[in-house]
Amino acid sequence: MKKLIATLFTIALIASVYVDLTSGTLPAATAPIGKHPEQKKETSSPATPHFKATVKPGQTLLSIVEEYGAGNPGVPISKLITDFETLNPGSTPESLQAGKTYLFPSYSN
Repeated sequence: MKKLIATLFTIALIASVYVDLTSGTLPAATAPIGKHPEQKKETSSPATPHFKATVKPGQTLLSIVEEYGAGNPGVPISKLITDFETLNPGSTPESLQAGKTYLFPSYSN
């Protein structure tokens, strides 16, 4: 009985590996590896006053805006976050990556 169960298990395992290697179980990728789909680039400049800066390790949205002197104590952080997301579609303050360049809102007078 043990030999029968071991044989059936082995056949099922081999069949499973064969199906995974030939047809696979994951959906095909939509774009080839290494190529990124082209994104639409805006030709018009955003209405919010802004500046461009490259993020250094350890920096946050707030620290960058304060470092460049573009911060205003009267501006709520929620507005700062909303304006940042408007200037950088698809990016959030939590997803800032060191070495990348972003647009940051400027509230200086």
